[in-house]
Amino acid sequence: MLEFGVSIENRGPLCNPENIARVAQGAEALGYAFVTVSDHVVLPRMPADNPGHFAKDWRDNIDFMDPLLSIMYVAGLTRRVRIGTSVLILPYRPPLPTAKALATLDVFSGGRVFLGVGTGWWREEFEALGIADHYASRADRTDEHIRIFRTLWTEPNPRFAGRFNRFEDIEFSPKPVQPAGPPIWVGGNNPRAYRRMAELGDVWHPSTSGQPMLMEPQGFGACRRKVVAAFEKVGRDPATLRSALRRSVQLLPPGSEPRDALAGPVEHVIAGVRAYRDQGLTHLAALFTTKDIDESVEQMERFAAEVIPHCR
Repeated sequence: MLEFGVSIENRGPLCNPENIARVAQGAEALGYAFVTVSDHVVLPRMPADNPGHFAKDWRDNIDFMDPLLSIMYVAGLTRRVRIGTSVLILPYRPPLPTAKALATLDVFSGGRVFLGVGTGWWREEFEALGIADHYASRADRTDEHIRIFRTLWTEPNPRFAGRFNRFEDIEFSPKPVQPAGPPIWVGGNNPRAYRRMAELGDVWHPSTSGQPMLMEPQGFGACRRKVVAAFEKVGRDPATLRSALRRSVQLLPPGSEPRDALAGPVEHVIAGVRAYRDQGLTHLAALFTTKDIDESVEQMERFAAEVIPHCR
């Protein structure tokens, strides 16, 4: 059955404690299964013609809240909805303190945390954080972080010897409430991400950001088949593959011209969601982005009432 979640805007002009609370509590009351928050530590100020430029105007992205503290805030405001990152950039952070924070969050939330992970892409952000040397090895570091998390979360006497980290003779607690620890949602839509998902992940979690082929169900399906091939290569059953797409959703007035698969009148969006489901999508993280919080909440409410009942 397709599960639906809401991508909370923990950045930008609408980002404040009141709006985050309103969206998170509203999503839970409406029956959404999960909510997500995103991650950047700093936003390098770059000219608009630079390929790494984040947006048309960097000021649009002020007040980018820390993702793990945002999860903690949302956990205290809710009781049922699952809470996760979409995605946490693992190479920015040391693995043991990060594993500790995530285990603690899982305890405080009653076992509701999941961890979307990514390698990062913005070289200038690595440089600003004083870890420029991590940029070239960010994929390997991400894989090692995940292995360390699993070890710390599940083993009574954890020990690890890797390329970047090693430890033994330590006690790590608390353990997460979830026996295997927070599920790992592997971000990315490239061969390395497919391999990471097949070897280490629980849910494949691409985003349409910078990935126009995912804006349509057929493109998503073609990419998903590459993950299936990666599963088969490592001997993992493709039938166990779960996939969670983060993308924008916009309900337009009746008679409006559709803009993409999930931007149009209600009937068009219903057909689009069903098409994604038929291509193997199991989770949809909907991003209701507007310039007005009331409109964003209205879109979230309408989607829950008018679309979800027709797309299970």
